[in-house]
Amino acid sequence: MQSFDVAVIGGGPVGCVTALAHAKRGARVALLEASPERKNRFAGELLHPVAVDILAQCGVNLAAAGSHGPNRGFAVFTPEHSGPFLLRYPKGKGATFEFNAYVDELRAATMQTEGITWFPGARVSMLEGQSVHWGAGTGLRAGRIIGADGRFSFARKALGLPDDRHVLSHMAGLTLHGVELPFEGSGHVVLSRVGPALVYRIGPDAVRVCLDVPTPWKKASNRNELLINAYRPVLPEQLRAPIEQALRQDAILWAVNEFRPRTSYGRPGMMLVGDAVGHVHPMTAAGMTLGFSDAWTLAQSDDFESWAAQRRRDSEVPALLATALYEIFALQSEATYATRKAIYDLWAYPKMQRRTMNFLSGAETSLPRLLAVGGNLVTRASVHVASDARHPRRWRPAMAAVRSIAGLIHWLVNESVPEPMRMPFIQKAATPFEMLRQQQIAALTPPELRVADLAAEPA
Repeated sequence: MQSFDVAVIGGGPVGCVTALAHAKRGARVALLEASPERKNRFAGELLHPVAVDILAQCGVNLAAAGSHGPNRGFAVFTPEHSGPFLLRYPKGKGATFEFNAYVDELRAATMQTEGITWFPGARVSMLEGQSVHWGAGTGLRAGRIIGADGRFSFARKALGLPDDRHVLSHMAGLTLHGVELPFEGSGHVVLSRVGPALVYRIGPDAVRVCLDVPTPWKKASNRNELLINAYRPVLPEQLRAPIEQALRQDAILWAVNEFRPRTSYGRPGMMLVGDAVGHVHPMTAAGMTLGFSDAWTLAQSDDFESWAAQRRRDSEVPALLATALYEIFALQSEATYATRKAIYDLWAYPKMQRRTMNFLSGAETSLPRLLAVGGNLVTRASVHVASDARHPRRWRPAMAAVRSIAGLIHWLVNESVPEPMRMPFIQKAATPFEMLRQQQIAALTPPELRVADLAAEPA
C-alpha cells in the first residue's frame, strides 16, 4: 500500500481546497474521487470574500475559473419595503461562478500542484485505522484522513455519526440568458411569501435564479404555476418575464435544502470538512465559505481538538444566522412580521448594514456580538407588536407574537451553549418551524391541488 501524509476523500470544491491547502504546507496528498465524470450538478456558486481569499492563497486563478465578480454584496428586495436594501461587504469582494466551470479549474489546479496525487474512480468501501480501501483490494495509508465527501459522507458514516439531516425545502435552479440585473456586481435576494429567491450572474450572458420551493409543491402537477404566482409580485420588473418563461418551459435544476448542525468534526487522524460536518439553508450563501474555512484552518493546524473547537466557535454565527433568517423571512406570522420590521429598522443605519454583512460572510464570528444584535432586534420587534396591540381585537395575536419572539431568542441562546447545558426547548432546530410552514403552504395551495400528489417528499 502506498503511504501519504494526507488522504482527502471527495474531489469537489471543498475536497480540492483541502488538498491544495495541505500541499502548500509540503504534505504528500492523495485526492480520491469516486465519480469524476458526475460533476455536472447544481450546487454552491456564490463565494464570500473569506472564501475568495482562501482560493487566492491556494493559487487558484479565479478568472480562469469563470469568476463573474467582483461581487460587492447583496440587494435585498422585500414585499414590506418600497425599495431594495443594498448591503455591501465592508472589506473585500466576493465572487460568483458557474459551478461546473470552477470545479474544472479547481481540479486542474490540484493536478498541476506538486505533492497531490489523483485517484479517479476511487469509491471508498472501507476505512480501517489510518487505511483507506476501495475497489478490488486497492488502498493506501495516510497519517491524516479527511472526509470532504458531502452530505452523504462515507467518512461520516464510518465514524459512526448520525445521519441527522433535516429537509427544509427544495431549490429550483433556472438559467436566464440576455438578462440585465438591477444591480450588476451584486447578489439579489428576493423575499416572497413562500420563501427566498437568490439571483446572481454566472456568465457574460447567464444569470442563475435559485427559487426556494416548499417540499409539498415539488410533486404538484401545477407546481410551476404555483411558483409563478408566488414570486411574480415581488420580483424586480426586468426579471419577471424571463423567470416566468423559464418556469413554463420547465427548464429546472433541482437541489434539496437541508439542515444539519455543525457539531461533529471527526476524530484525531480522521477529520470531516464542509457538508460532511453540517449544512444550513443556502439563503445566505454560507456553505462554501464554511467548507473552505474548515479546509484551510485544518491545513494550518497540527492538533485536532483545538482545530475542531475553533471551527465550532467560528461556525456558530453564520450557521445560526442562516437558520434564523430563513425562519424570519419564510414563515408568515405576527412574530416574523414584527421581526422583519425590526430588521429593516436596523438596516437604516450603515453601521448595522456593515455588521450584518460581516456576520453573513463569516468575517465576524463573535457570538456575544450576534446575541447583542439579537437582543436589539427582539426589543424593536416587541415595540412593533405593542404598537399593533393598541388596536381593538389585536392583543391576543400580539401576545402570541411576543411568545414567538421570545422563543426565537430562546432558540438562539440554546444553540450557542454546549449540548449538556442546553434547555429542553427543541431537539431539532427546524422541526417546529417546519410544522408551521407546512400548515401555511397548505393554506396557500389551491383547493384542487390539496390531494395525494402534494405529500411531503423527504429528499
